[in-house]
Amino acid sequence: MNQKRCIIFGAIASVLLIILLWFGFTVPVRLSVKQVTDTVYAGDKLSTKDFIVKTRTLFGIGHHYDRYSIVADDGNFYVNISVDNLQTRKRVNNVVKATELIATYDGSAYVGQPADINKVTLTAKYEDGTAKNVENKWIYPEPVSNSKDKYKLNVDSPIGNAYADVDIVKPDSMNASYGTRAVIGDKFKQSRVVVKLHYPDNTEYQIHDFVISDSKTDSSGVDISYRDVKKSAKSLSYPSYFSKDVTLFAISPYGAVSFEIHPEEMDAIVGHYADTVYVGDKLDKNKVSVTMTKDGKKNEQI
Repeated sequence: MNQKRCIIFGAIASVLLIILLWFGFTVPVRLSVKQVTDTVYAGDKLSTKDFIVKTRTLFGIGHHYDRYSIVADDGNFYVNISVDNLQTRKRVNNVVKATELIATYDGSAYVGQPADINKVTLTAKYEDGTAKNVENKWIYPEPVSNSKDKYKLNVDSPIGNAYADVDIVKPDSMNASYGTRAVIGDKFKQSRVVVKLHYPDNTEYQIHDFVISDSKTDSSGVDISYRDVKKSAKSLSYPSYFSKDVTLFAISPYGAVSFEIHPEEMDAIVGHYADTVYVGDKLDKNKVSVTMTKDGKKNEQI
């Protein structure tokens, strides 16, 4: 019996040993990273040509990888490298630091429109006297404000930020309209208001940063400011439903403009209840539909 148990335990041990050897020699458990580029400039775009990456098994067996994911961190002072489900973070050697960043903008930017990142150049000057363009840069997609002089555009990068002085094209007019047909009894929807800026070069641009009010001034007679409305989250007065002709104001950071809405009258209003009703029943408002008709055709459902 003891001999039989020994054979069984020996077989189990042999299987476990084979599994351990297989795992130790073939299954990668970590990454080995070696930098091959002597000097790296902060903010430069790193690639797979800058490093040798190998996977290592439990017993140290290495396998070379040409394809791996690399993400620079802290302006190239560190890189995050991953192969399949393995990841590692390595400090980059011999990084040349940037001493100055200079941002420029090619051409002009339109007030009310986001600046174009493709027109931005960010140049880094380094401590060894070298100057290079920083490709990894970004700007925030906010509309260019109506500045008195040049607009200061903030350009960010992993190694810092700089401001570009940008010439601006100011709008010479603004108009607003209700983008769809208005019907008496229909609900007013601010999302249907279309506001456009017009520029001296005969171009136009639809904006979305505006509020609607039935008056250009507040109760004190002071012009309503878009910034103050947004800052205080105050509610403005405008009609909930169309009952007659109405004049409204679109108020934006670029000015205010009035527009008129002339809702049409319908020939008839037809109500329908989508169920059979018995005396004493409680009506369900979700089963009620009201349709306005014009010229014998269903037009709007309210």
